[in-house]
Amino acid sequence: MALGIQHQYIPNISVDTDGEVQYAARTTKGIRYENLHCSQAFCDSACGPVTVIMAALVMTGLPRYRAESLTRTKREPFRTFWAIAKDLYFVGTGDEEISALASVFTPKIYPEIIASSSAKRIGRAVVNAVKVGNIPIVCVEHTHWSHYVLVVGYEANAGESAPRALLTLDSSAPAPRGSFNNGKLWLPTPKGRGGSTKCTYTDNVGKKWSVRLLSLVVLTLKPP
Repeated sequence: MALGIQHQYIPNISVDTDGEVQYAARTTKGIRYENLHCSQAFCDSACGPVTVIMAALVMTGLPRYRAESLTRTKREPFRTFWAIAKDLYFVGTGDEEISALASVFTPKIYPEIIASSSAKRIGRAVVNAVKVGNIPIVCVEHTHWSHYVLVVGYEANAGESAPRALLTLDSSAPAPRGSFNNGKLWLPTPKGRGGSTKCTYTDNVGKKWSVRLLSLVVLTLKPP
């Protein structure tokens, strides 16, 4: 008899009555839930900065409007964030740039780069991160592109510790409706999991790609 599927998510996110995924923003009047998904433009190669923004909103509780004025703000932390990010548009981002972008926020965000493309190791690292409230950002590679996505949770067969899929909030896909995620990174099956790097990535409009894992950056509010 099938035991079912289990989902585990990062903290401080929810889905409102309109189906929008939201996060807990801290305002002068208390906690207010605001839309989390942020979009990148076509071919701007800005998945890295936009993904870090989404992670930082969840972790710091900054109001969304602060990020929306990114390119013209004189207020920290987004003034420093933009000074770094503007040189990455139409160029692309690496793990070191992800770390630099994440590090400008207060409270301090500490990045840990996991330089492995093993599905087994990355899956285990995501489970460990989500369970303690940290936020992972995973990078995958297709034949013609590489892409960073925010991991908002994972999916596992009941009774199994290893995830079968990572649940993602993808800046290049439409905002999810009635769900925390708009993408899913399917890891290799247990029979072939081992150190394999080959996965299948799907989004919420039915697109599907064969991708290879490149790396993982785990963000935490506690020093490593």
